[in-house]
Amino acid sequence: MKLFRFISIIFIFLLLLAGGCMQFEYTGREFAALPAGSYPKFYNSVKTVPAGVYVIMGRAELTASGSDHWEDIQDMLLAEAARRGADAVAVVSKRTKWTALYDDESANDAPSDSKVNPYSLTPDGAEIKVDLAGNPVGLPAEHRARVRIIVRALFYKNKAQFEKIVSDREKQLDQLINKPQALPGSSK
Repeated sequence: MKLFRFISIIFIFLLLLAGGCMQFEYTGREFAALPAGSYPKFYNSVKTVPAGVYVIMGRAELTASGSDHWEDIQDMLLAEAARRGADAVAVVSKRTKWTALYDDESANDAPSDSKVNPYSLTPDGAEIKVDLAGNPVGLPAEHRARVRIIVRALFYKNKAQFEKIVSDREKQLDQLINKPQALPGSSK
């Protein structure tokens, strides 16, 4: 059992290392982790999730760099969902966000997340051809842009399992409430 836990921790660490710049945020319930080697079902859209089979247990947002592959992003979502006890994951939205623009020559010291206009346009939408000094401005092809990929997903728990867990917890709570507790220092 310890070997499986160790392998799982190594696997998650390698996923995080491979993802590098991936950031993960989760809000919702957590249950016992899925057994080692089993993963939740993955749905590319909320519309493809079968009706009445699952209950939403939480929401996740993963932010990755534009160089990350979709398979790495999907693996990260599945690993986090398995760790939190989810039975399924469905993508709510995927979007690409331009976060910075820099020249090819300055790629090493490019800004990380400063907001700039990635298309070199004036506020009225016209392309900028000369700068304020009258010097020609480089074409957009001479620039590179930093891109962030933002994926929002829902984590689901099987409805029957969820109802059983809730029922078991209600029974435990009833037992705690109805069972008289001995006061500290009393002989009862």
